Amino acid sequence: MRKMIFALSLAVMISGCALQNKNEDAKAVVYETYYKTVEETTSFIETSDYYDISTEMVSMDDGTYRYYIIIDNPQIAMYDIVALAVEDGISYNANDRMMPSIGIYDSVNSMIPGQVNREAGFVKGLIISGETDQESITMKMIVEWKDRNRDKSYREFVRLQIPQQEQEEQVTEEVSESEETEEEEQGSDEE
Repeated sequence: MRKMIFALSLAVMISGCALQNKNEDAKAVVYETYYKTVEETTSFIETSDYYDISTEMVSMDDGTYRYYIIIDNPQIAMYDIVALAVEDGISYNANDRMMPSIGIYDSVNSMIPGQVNREAGFVKGLIISGETDQESITMKMIVEWKDRNRDKSYREFVRLQIPQQEQEEQVTEEVSESEETEEEEQGSDEE
């Protein structure tokens, strides 16, 4: 009897692992399909009429850079959003790391103007991020969503330039302005 229970438990565990591996394999195929679609696309936009897209890059202590791509402020209802950003010039076959994505390996989210309900999957915005050793990169990105009835899909291909220099200059300007303000305050205190 014990052998039978053990064999049954083992069979359940093995089939559970096989199901999980099959699910992961299916997600890997979807990821590859989106990646290759971005690679093969030749026409890109820089902004969208349907949502705002912005970027940020931060220098890390180890000399690498972390970039953030923010999609928010939807102008229309966007359901089941999928996004994948690919560094320009890095082909799928030559790539040794995952590119930032949302809606492929994790749960899908939706954005509806003026509505936020995280439990129901309605978010204010989406952020994907990745790391690079370059201080300026070009990203090619696919953003895909469905309409309210989820029967029609929309796709946009966006090209983003993410330069580190502009942000460093902005931070330097803010620090300089802050120092000038402090010096002015100290000067008026001495009088």
